[in-house]
Amino acid sequence: MNKKKCLYTSSVIQSVANNYERFIIQSADIDHQGLYLHNDKIYALVPNLSDLLKEELIERYEKVRVVGMPRPEFCGDVDKSAERIPLNDTWKKICLHGHPFTAPEAANELNIHLPEKYHPFHFDFKLATNIFELKLRFEPNEDETHELKILLASLGYDDYELVVTVDKAIPEYPSEGKAVRKTLGYDPNSLLLKAKSFLPKSYSKVVLDKYQEDQDFWVDNRTKVFSDLEFSQSEFIPTSILKSTSCFVDASVFSRQNIREYLALYKTVIIALPFNDNPKLSVDFYQMFSINRFELQELVKRQRLKFTITQNIKRYSIELITMILDVDPSAIVFPRALASSTIIGMRNRSGILGHTLTTEQQFHFLRVLKQEGSEAALKLANSVSNSWQGMEYLVNKLGPTGISYVGMGQFMSNMYAPEETSMLGWLTASYEYSLGLGAHYVPYDDPNHPEWLKACEYIGGCYAGFQKQNPILKEAEIGILLNKVYSINNDMDVLELDRVFSGREIPFATDILDRFSNLTEEELSLKLMELRTEIGKLEANQKRLSKWDLTGFLGGTAALAFNQPFVSILVWGMMVAPRLLSHTHPHLEVFNRLSAINNRTCRDVVLIKRSRDQVSSVVS
Repeated sequence: MNKKKCLYTSSVIQSVANNYERFIIQSADIDHQGLYLHNDKIYALVPNLSDLLKEELIERYEKVRVVGMPRPEFCGDVDKSAERIPLNDTWKKICLHGHPFTAPEAANELNIHLPEKYHPFHFDFKLATNIFELKLRFEPNEDETHELKILLASLGYDDYELVVTVDKAIPEYPSEGKAVRKTLGYDPNSLLLKAKSFLPKSYSKVVLDKYQEDQDFWVDNRTKVFSDLEFSQSEFIPTSILKSTSCFVDASVFSRQNIREYLALYKTVIIALPFNDNPKLSVDFYQMFSINRFELQELVKRQRLKFTITQNIKRYSIELITMILDVDPSAIVFPRALASSTIIGMRNRSGILGHTLTTEQQFHFLRVLKQEGSEAALKLANSVSNSWQGMEYLVNKLGPTGISYVGMGQFMSNMYAPEETSMLGWLTASYEYSLGLGAHYVPYDDPNHPEWLKACEYIGGCYAGFQKQNPILKEAEIGILLNKVYSINNDMDVLELDRVFSGREIPFATDILDRFSNLTEEELSLKLMELRTEIGKLEANQKRLSKWDLTGFLGGTAALAFNQPFVSILVWGMMVAPRLLSHTHPHLEVFNRLSAINNRTCRDVVLIKRSRDQVSSVVS
């Protein structure tokens, strides 16, 4: 590009191109043919451009134009000597080249990517001069200056001239933006995943080290997360999480059930740690889950409890995080890794969300949908467009919280009822975290907040392929299951409970469904009759065990999401397995939820009996 003949600096041109890309993704109904530079002007080519269409395009462009950025001149043709301005490829989109950062966002990005030996530093860059000024405490040598240029280029500042100055009196970074908070009454960047440099130095070494590890992972792998279809969660999520049958419980805001109920059903319980930055809303972790500090440490040590951090680490109890990491450094999935696993999980299940394409690929895909013209195609195009807009920026800035804007919840909201369902993305983000962790999701279940459960039922159906009936494990029913079948109560010793339920004598329902999936209904009926007979023989000699029937072992006291009395979900699963598995993938949500409800149902009568005996010995 001939920079000398153009009034615009190369950095301005890059920013205009970035702005233009956002515009064409939102207006794929127009035949956009790219940006061109000619005689000190930037042109946007639209063949067969009428005066009326030109006015419309100018009006639409103003809605997305960044303040201070010039608008390209819309035209119907360009001179043959005009130079085409290339649009961003996937690497540049992921690395946010030309993205209009705010000052705090730019400072955060630079502190994440520049090595700590350069911290603290001051910076300033101006589009008008094309100069990037970096103020350090020391004079960098030639190799360090070269390193800085490469790092800045990777962040999209490659068109700037680097000027380094020295100021040995640069103060340390303040740990809080008190001036901004005092002026506005709140911190507008409270959800920003802060660079490690901005964390309080009082944090323990184990916390700072794990935070740095998570930050480095993102710097090294974010291009893979968004573009490499072979990149999987197994490369960065602990095996102890992915290889076990687990559930995900979001305790960020609302109080959840007694932890004994989850431990009895799952080998691993993954908990989103509760926020601790608002005294009026914060819930004590130990009180919520009815355990003490020693019990928590033991459960972490036994690999029964794992945790996630979903937002800015300053929102959490650092004392609690430190204690957990001291016991097991791999027990907490930090936000960058959680966001990455969620993006991969979303992409694998949806086929369209969470994947970065070039701007031209996105535009041509949307253009085809717009030209098809049907109501369904137009809705899909608009929803996909909104999901693609700023996806990389939001996830980079907010981590897991960014999923609220780019996940299936917001996608469906944009498609059908954006005004009436504007909160759907926020209500379902936790469900998508569970996808990334390979865990069953236990939604927040409260009669006063039915929208949480309904939202998760809906979004689960979307990921599962819209099954007609999509039963889920309601949190309120866990207690019924455990009390009626295993005689578990909320006061029994949690470590003894763990000892009983961590043994191999309690297999998983997925094994059972696989084993019975090829049986006919007549064979299933015969099998059930044999099981009932055997149970009767075993129970005849022990009167203290209440007699129960496998085809109704919940006693008819619980119900599925569709509010019908039901027999054992295991048996129901056995009956529908031949039909279900013949036309669905075994990891679809219907199958997962069958597994979730029966996760600790015994393989055969003897093992059922043994399990109840062990629990009874603990309770009695």
